[in-house]
Order: sequence, then structure tokens, then C-alpha cells
Amino acid sequence: MESFEKRLRSLSLTPSQQALASVVLDNPERVAMSTIHVLAADLGINESTISRFALALELKGYSELRSVCRALASNHSGMLWRFTHGDSALSAGTPDRDSNAARMSQREVLAAQDSSAITTSFARIDEQLWDNVVSLLSGAEHVSVMGLRQSQSVASMLVYLLGLVRSDVEDLTVGGASHIDALRNLASSDCVVAIATRPCSKDTVRVAEWSRKHGVPVIAITDEVLGPLTEFADYTLLASTDSEAVLSSMTALVSIVQALTNDVAVADIDSTRQHLEQQEDLLNFFDVYAKKNM
Repeated sequence: MESFEKRLRSLSLTPSQQALASVVLDNPERVAMSTIHVLAADLGINESTISRFALALELKGYSELRSVCRALASNHSGMLWRFTHGDSALSAGTPDRDSNAARMSQREVLAAQDSSAITTSFARIDEQLWDNVVSLLSGAEHVSVMGLRQSQSVASMLVYLLGLVRSDVEDLTVGGASHIDALRNLASSDCVVAIATRPCSKDTVRVAEWSRKHGVPVIAITDEVLGPLTEFADYTLLASTDSEAVLSSMTALVSIVQALTNDVAVADIDSTRQHLEQQEDLLNFFDVYAKKNM
């Protein structure tokens, strides 16, 4: 990768190609997750410019450029890299500013990045693909959700929200290795939702692989268009996790989970109303809600 970066920096580039080179070096995830059409539109350049850029780098085409960017993104991933680069990026240029104002500026930057990540993620989703995913989540007899490490909280949220509007939703991440035993009960009438961000947890990928090989439909929610999880997915929803913070942003994944659950809920209003009423009766019986002291 170092020789690639050195070759890239040595090229004589047009202004449009210089803009593309900056994206490749500073944000390779963006290239790895984009088609040539989407990237050209985002950067305001011609697709032919991108193709010539790839050829100038002695690559066979855009597909090989994406593969290189995927490797670059993998090298850049991880908490340590984010801490080293994100911390310096967020603190640079603010030595003379009041520390409170500087922190506020950092939060505003991160908030703007999260907002952009949500917009980018939803803009990439094909309507037919989304409808197919909602239909599968609505009609499957049983939905199993898998997500580990940073993605576990998103997986738990999906399990909880889906469980409010439909029955038979299971969290495969609960109970350690028990998810392996739970797989034997799955059938083609069920579905698995696998959630993972780079670097993908091996167990999540293995669950998707097993499910695909045994005819169980797999929905992947991830940030890697060419990642190991997408290889075994029937449907893939891509979420942008770009951030200058220490940790990658999970905001877009949470937004996708919330939007999916909402659409599943409205797909069958009567059934959803019944499930919500049952949930409310249960919570009221156990007096779950806190009450303000009179």
C-alpha cells in the first residue's frame, strides 16, 4: 500500500483527478463503498475521468481501484488509527481558542458528519431492495439477529424494536456461543439479519455463511460494500460510518434499523396494533413505568 500511495502522489494530475486522489488517500472507504456512477456524481466529475485515473495508476479499471481502496480502508480501520488521526484532526488549529468553544466546535463537526452519514446511507438504498427487506422482515416466520462488538448495541435495538411490532424475534448474540445451537432451528421460511462494521466479527460472518448455505435468507447491514459479510447476504443495506471521532459512527446504522422497524410496523397495521397492545398490557400489569411523586 505504501508503494501505491507513493505512485499516486508522484502522478501529474488534472484538478479533477487531484480531487479524486484526495478522496482515495484520505477517505478510501468512500471509494470502496461507491459505484463509479455514484462517486462521479458525488465529486461532480465525469466517469471517464475516474477510469483514466485508474489506468494512470496501472490498474485494470474502477473495480480494481475499489479493491485497492478497500485494502487502504482496512489498513486505516481500528480504534488506534481513529484515535491517532481523529484526535489530531479535531484538535488541530484551535490552540488559541477557548477550550469550551473548541469542544463545542468538535461536537458540531461530529454532528454534521453524522447527519451526512445518514443522508448518504439512505440515498444509496434502492427502493426495490428496501421493499424486499421490509417484506422479508414482515413475513418471515422467525427473525434472528446477529451483531457483535460495536454492532451489538445496534443488533439489540433491532431485536427490541422488531419485537414490539411482530413475534418470534431472537437475539443470537445473547448467551455466548448459544447462537450456534439456535441456528439448527432455522428454515427457509425464516431470515437472519447480520450486522457488522469493519473489521467484521468472524462469528457474525460465519452465521451469515451458514445461513446462506442452508437456504435461510440473509439481510446484511454493514459499511463495507466489498466486505466479507456481503458475500453471504441476499440483501445488503450499506451504512456510512465515516467519522473523525475516536470510534466510527453508528448513527446511520441506528437510523436504518429504526426506519426498517417503522416500515415493518406499517406493513400490517392490525397486527402491529395487537402486538403493541399486548406489550402495553404487560408493562402496565408489572407497573414498569416510573411515576412522578405527587
